[in-house]
Amino acid sequence: MRVTKPGGWIELVEGAGQMKNCGTYQEELMSKVHKALAMRDVFCEFSLGMGQELRNLGLEQTYQDHRSLPLGWGPSDYTDSSQLVITIYYFPLFSFLLLLPCQVQCQRGISF
Repeated sequence: MRVTKPGGWIELVEGAGQMKNCGTYQEELMSKVHKALAMRDVFCEFSLGMGQELRNLGLEQTYQDHRSLPLGWGPSDYTDSSQLVITIYYFPLFSFLLLLPCQVQCQRGISF
């Protein structure tokens, strides 16, 4: 199977949803987010081993790299934009968590 013409490439960018050096409450929140997503067969840590998974599927010359995205700290010209990233990143997660109990109830046949 050939995916691209010779010399071409595919670039995949995936987030692992990991937070480093965060507080206890943040760790607890992220744990709950990961569990809620796993209930929908969304596994945040998949991207950490994606390079090997692609090689296992037969792709050749794969390269995996890691970048950290600092959110909410650093110079003021950076933190202003990182606050926007936090809003964009967290809003869908919080919306998902707020809807989750309703969706579970609907799946069980409970109407409201």
